[in-house]
Amino acid sequence: MKKLLFVLLTFINLAFSFAQVQNLKELSTGVLEQSSRLNDTDGNVIGYAFIFNKGLIKEDKFVQYEYILLDNNLNKITNGDFELRNILKLSYRFIGIEFLKQKLYINSKLYHVKNFGEYGNVLVKLDLKSNNTENVEFFRNGIFTPFSEIDGFDKMKVLNSIYSANVLTSYRNQNKLYYVDFKVGNGNLLESIYAYNEKFENTFSYVIDKKMRKDGYKFELGTFKNDQLVLLQKKNDESSGFNKIGVERLLTYDLADGKNTSNIVYSSRINRDGIYVFPELEIQNDKLFVIGEIKESSEYAIPFSRFGPSIGLMRTIYDSVGKQLLEKRINYNEIFSDIGFKTLRDKDGYRYALKEFFNYNDNSFTVLLEKQKGDNSLTVVRSTDYIIANFDSNGIFKNHIVLEKSKQKMFDSYLFSQENKDENEVLFFYAEQDKDDKKSWNLIINKLKNGVLTQDKMPFKTKETSMRFGKAKYGYIFISEYNKDEKESSVRIEKLNL
Repeated sequence: MKKLLFVLLTFINLAFSFAQVQNLKELSTGVLEQSSRLNDTDGNVIGYAFIFNKGLIKEDKFVQYEYILLDNNLNKITNGDFELRNILKLSYRFIGIEFLKQKLYINSKLYHVKNFGEYGNVLVKLDLKSNNTENVEFFRNGIFTPFSEIDGFDKMKVLNSIYSANVLTSYRNQNKLYYVDFKVGNGNLLESIYAYNEKFENTFSYVIDKKMRKDGYKFELGTFKNDQLVLLQKKNDESSGFNKIGVERLLTYDLADGKNTSNIVYSSRINRDGIYVFPELEIQNDKLFVIGEIKESSEYAIPFSRFGPSIGLMRTIYDSVGKQLLEKRINYNEIFSDIGFKTLRDKDGYRYALKEFFNYNDNSFTVLLEKQKGDNSLTVVRSTDYIIANFDSNGIFKNHIVLEKSKQKMFDSYLFSQENKDENEVLFFYAEQDKDDKKSWNLIINKLKNGVLTQDKMPFKTKETSMRFGKAKYGYIFISEYNKDEKESSVRIEKLNL
């Protein structure tokens, strides 16, 4: 494969700078039940939270838990205990932890230990200054009730079914915390969204009623940040009754008061001739940045068309009220002609699928594409090389880099990324099977800065230990390691030498 001059590959022996190691057995006498990364509103890691189960107390009427907070260097900040009722045949599954203004907000699912039926969410609010539990609320069917007042679980119906499910998640901005309740119905379609502030007051509601469903409207969650929630609106084609390809409108709402702040006509038969676009969104600096994969379309939508090959990208930027500031169409057959891309695929039959995109503060951006065979419908997808494409603030193509990797079938080796938007820099990580030893794997660490790529790798599978990787503060990586012989788990962060 053609190598481009923009690549600077430095495969050297990885020598991490030691930062901090924590043995989980030494943190608590309990059993670890949940670990969560704590982020600021821009996604930067500010610390880590762990919850341990310390067993039954008070004549087995309560379960005692211990929380432990570490900073982003894994130094211990604080710890404390809280307790929840011990209910026959029921248990708690912790699903989210948020930190805001010296308060810790813990979200858990209450479920049946045998049939796994869900009864609702238990929400714990802890004051870290006093180490006191401020309140414990039970959320079910849109109602918050003090958990101590709830009884009769043996007569209560489970909430989840094969036809619908409720998902309650916590979301925070710089100064506020929201609980957002999503109801998903048959066909994995969004039926309603309700947002509540930390006083459990309803601030925003959006319900897809029977008339809207009859008229062919469908909705998906786009993104939310800084009190702004964006919905993707779809609508059936009136002439065929089938789903249109792409997203018709981008609807932005303010979580604080429920107001519709923008209504953007994005992809319809009127403003896009013969194509439909599937957008990926990011709110940044009070603007909405959109990268959309372009799909060709005939008059009638065809089954699995959204999984078919893309012909390019649509880059659009909108201000806070939905006014379009920029739109740029990017055609793959123009920018990738030197590597054999034609109409829908390249010369070897691979389509190019959007994996991730990175927006920088000067409005320039980078996209990471994955070469794939198959269509997710009747053919198993095989993925191989990545392609990195860089663009300036006007969406003008600058350069691309082909990043060779081994073929993967039904396995996504991509892990995660970190961005430094001010410096036009991004780190991204993926796993790669060793070419000489199929039982061994390497962590591939990539640094892209101003269009130049540097790369490093480290082995991470041995007979004695297994390792998992996660986000840490920028320039570091979080490693969770389990020693099979000693049956011990530890976590550490290490500095990347890139």
